[in-house]
Amino acid sequence: MSKVLIYAADAEEAKALAIVAAPIAGGPPAALLSGGALPEVEAAALAATSGEVGADVIVAAASKKGNEVAARAAEILDAGCVTEALSVAESGGSLTAKRAIYGGVAVGEFAFEAKPAVLTIALSALAGAEGDSAYGEVSATAGEDAGYDKELVKSEPLAKTVDLTKAKRIVSFGRGLAKKEDIGEVETLAKGLGAEIGCSRPIAEELKWLPQEHQVGITGAIVKPDLYIALGISGAIQHFAGMKDAKVIVAVNSNKNAPIFQFADYGIVGDIYEVVPALEQAIGG
Repeated sequence: MSKVLIYAADAEEAKALAIVAAPIAGGPPAALLSGGALPEVEAAALAATSGEVGADVIVAAASKKGNEVAARAAEILDAGCVTEALSVAESGGSLTAKRAIYGGVAVGEFAFEAKPAVLTIALSALAGAEGDSAYGEVSATAGEDAGYDKELVKSEPLAKTVDLTKAKRIVSFGRGLAKKEDIGEVETLAKGLGAEIGCSRPIAEELKWLPQEHQVGITGAIVKPDLYIALGISGAIQHFAGMKDAKVIVAVNSNKNAPIFQFADYGIVGDIYEVVPALEQAIGG
């Protein structure tokens, strides 16, 4: 078992990281909370704290800042680093981590040859973290940007965000939608159902029609809604893994052999451009 040091944005994130890291922790992990400093400053503080507490493994959330701080800390410590891990394990002194590979269609297992080791945990894995776990003493926050000058160049309001992990109803779409302009049809159906909008990996990562926070799957959000409607989504394993725990799954696809029909509670073989308006009419949209 390893001495674990958690780097987290806040206490809630630290608790989720402690739950995921429990299989490798030889006791309550130490924790270092972000102080809002630049990544390079916090990475140096993280590396220093690791030495102070005698940590074998550093664990952080795979947020944009978490990934950068972890990678910088790994470089300082000359340590191996795996990002976006879905789970971690240790057996016989060998530390391993699993993460999605090949665009999310498979899961690979990576073994560290030596310690210290640095890991970031996929946000989807943190969202699904359940159980009782705790972290130990919280070290001082990562500090201020001493020696750095800051200047506010531009300020813009934050775009509206969505947390699919908390949604009770989700309407997702995939490549069955012909063009970006047609997303309005999906939004109308979702509004009538009081649902959030989700999408498959190609929509967010390749076409970039929606922000990645709308992506459902191993490399996106792991969701457990009461109702999940999949429009024009084939049902690749990486997407299925993200929505398989939905209470009711409704699939609409023009291909009767689409894999998604194998695990849908209700399936409609048809053109989504004909089925969606019919659903809107049925619910009074």
